[in-house]
Amino acid sequence: MTHDSHADGARPVGLPMVSVVAHDPLARLILRLFRGRSWLLYGVVALGGVVCVYGIPALNGTLLLRPGFDSALSDVNSAIIWIVLVPIAARAYLRQLTEIPSVFDALRANGVTGLTEDEYRRFIVGAQRAYNRWWWWQALILIFLAPFWATFLMATAQSPFTWYYPSVLWPWFLYVFIQMVEIYAAVSYLIRYIITCRQLRLLLKDGSFRHKALLEPQFLHPDGLGGFGIIMRLVQNTLVIGGGVLIVFALESVNTARTVSGFSQGNGLAGFILVALIFATAIPYLVLYPLRLTLAGLRDAKHRLAGALSQHESLRIWSHMREVEGSPPATEDEHVEGLVRSLHPLGQISLALQTVPETLFELGQRSSQIIVLSTVLPPVVAIAYRVAADLWGWDWDALLRTIFHGLR
Repeated sequence: MTHDSHADGARPVGLPMVSVVAHDPLARLILRLFRGRSWLLYGVVALGGVVCVYGIPALNGTLLLRPGFDSALSDVNSAIIWIVLVPIAARAYLRQLTEIPSVFDALRANGVTGLTEDEYRRFIVGAQRAYNRWWWWQALILIFLAPFWATFLMATAQSPFTWYYPSVLWPWFLYVFIQMVEIYAAVSYLIRYIITCRQLRLLLKDGSFRHKALLEPQFLHPDGLGGFGIIMRLVQNTLVIGGGVLIVFALESVNTARTVSGFSQGNGLAGFILVALIFATAIPYLVLYPLRLTLAGLRDAKHRLAGALSQHESLRIWSHMREVEGSPPATEDEHVEGLVRSLHPLGQISLALQTVPETLFELGQRSSQIIVLSTVLPPVVAIAYRVAADLWGWDWDALLRTIFHGLR
């Protein structure tokens, strides 16, 4: 059996592709309706946000200012969350459903894992089993979160200021249902990523299902990562979503501080900054795990290749060197030229190997500034927003309310 290294990336007949939606009804529905049409999903979710933020409040009397309630029209934080950030997250949710299978398929097509076709089939069977037996974790996590979520909802519903939990019950139940769907999607997104990290560990490090536990990177591959660039894109997308979650948390925390009864503005700032800093360190460390695996495999492969080539080329170089040292003056220049020619391939090989990074720091320096930005920028923005709101009194909702009062 030869290695499955197809230069054109075409899929051989009969090779399976992993599915990550078998026991997830929400994922199956989203994939069936919006596969290949992620902007349509963005538009649908954004339209739903407009209906929830502005349409329903227009029906129950909380769109405009009235005594005892904040105005839905002046709640900028909620508008950003429902109309901008949640639709972006919905697109990312859909992307993950197709991106995870394409990761394994692209690695197989690039021939970098050293798998035969039979070994690849065995790996996909194991991966399929792993993705399809996780579905009950969502229910357990939702049950675990239910008491905390219920406490928050009760505190919010008792506030005399919130528009999104009005005295009319049907919008209240609708908002709760939407938020539970969002939590379900976020939990399933996280679980899929964790399973993907585990499967990539099996593929890139353990190698227990293949005849040799050695990767075969393509050091001249145009993705700049030895044929593993698809993993970098997966990590980048996940980091962006993680940063979006932190921004949502910042906006929601400001809303909570201003609306929940007994929770005055300014409380919780230190705790929020601590959470943001933990998020800026621990979360990227976990999310970057597949890239760390990839870079470790690349480093080992480069050292193996460099060692073998160095030994082979050194024999030729020192052979020419002995000829130079033992040659008469009349032929010395000829032997020196042969020595110089023998050094050229070694230099070219060294330059080719240096184009592939070995550490996250090198990767960020060379080609992936988005990794640095998506790790650093969200915590900076979130902390700055909370500091501006809590310490400097920055409240654009109050500004809008003042403007609306002036217009009336």
